[in-house]
Amino acid sequence: MPITQIGANSAFGIDAFIVLSGFLHGYIFFNYFEKNNGKVSWVAFYAFRFLRLTPVYMLILGFYSTLFTYMSSSPIWPTYDTNPICREKWIWNLLYINNFDTQYNQCMSMSWFLACLMQLNVISPLFMIPLKRWPRIGFILSLVTICISCFASFIITKRHNLFATVSDLRLQYNGIDKINERLWQTVDELHQKTYVRFTPYLVGILLGFYLHNRRLTQKNNLLTLSFGWIMSAILLYFSLFGLSNREDSAWEKFVFNGVKDLLFSCSFSWLIFVCVTGQGGLINKFLSHKIFKPFSRLSFCGYLTQSIVLEGYFLSVEVFVDESIIYQGMLSDLSWALLVTRLLLWTLVSAFVVSLLFESPAKELLYVYFLAE
Repeated sequence: MPITQIGANSAFGIDAFIVLSGFLHGYIFFNYFEKNNGKVSWVAFYAFRFLRLTPVYMLILGFYSTLFTYMSSSPIWPTYDTNPICREKWIWNLLYINNFDTQYNQCMSMSWFLACLMQLNVISPLFMIPLKRWPRIGFILSLVTICISCFASFIITKRHNLFATVSDLRLQYNGIDKINERLWQTVDELHQKTYVRFTPYLVGILLGFYLHNRRLTQKNNLLTLSFGWIMSAILLYFSLFGLSNREDSAWEKFVFNGVKDLLFSCSFSWLIFVCVTGQGGLINKFLSHKIFKPFSRLSFCGYLTQSIVLEGYFLSVEVFVDESIIYQGMLSDLSWALLVTRLLLWTLVSAFVVSLLFESPAKELLYVYFLAE
């Protein structure tokens, strides 16, 4: 399977992070809820999350809005003093509701993910409290919501005739303008909407609830582990490559968009389960290696700075690269790898600077205050 095909399905990385976020959020909440006999400071619950994300987020957004234009120059480099969209829409970002606007009308459009995740965190007690107090009701509520979320993806795909995979998009359209139009329509109508992202988040919360009630040292037998790995691999394959590079019917596309997030979330949850319970073997040792610790600490700042790095690179290149060669798969795997590596290194350097100067001090002050409280 070529690198380009895996890259075309890299949007599942979003689902992976949402599953992990839901798992951590749920697992920590359930343990805290039990330890404190059901007493929760809801002001602290919401304030901590908001203050943890917002300061560095607004700092990067302010830089992007006002200073980015002075970083370089080229025939297509922006010449405004202040980004006109950010001047008008920055309040949407501060309130974490910008994912309900179109990509073209958002300031730092990739920040839709932060808005979506914040909204999921705000709503999460509606599922976590019933799970803890009335497990059967909480489980049914979560399961029904997952089904509604999958059905919403199905209906939205059908109503707007959205694409299922990038290869599907290339098969349907030839002109780059039409491809771009359909791509951003899919992001606007489907990918950035919170009600579509309930599925991976609730799968993560359910996993957190299960592990909260289960002894982490309890081991599964070989038959159970083998079955789990086989099912995880099957679900992962169908979610990533179920409709790749072939002519598919409209209904196949609608159903695939409806269930692919659920398939991937269940597959990824198995990986979390075996690693947390110490049954992941070499995979757990690899993912737990201390070499990844610095990268995990830079992940949030890397997410925030990536759009500046990407825009800065593609707006300042002296030799313009036609987007059509990307969509048509004309870049070699080696070219893709070199380009991604270069941009990744620039992003990590930028993230390190922002984390060292701003995020880490703000985070430590926040932890000191809330621990004192």
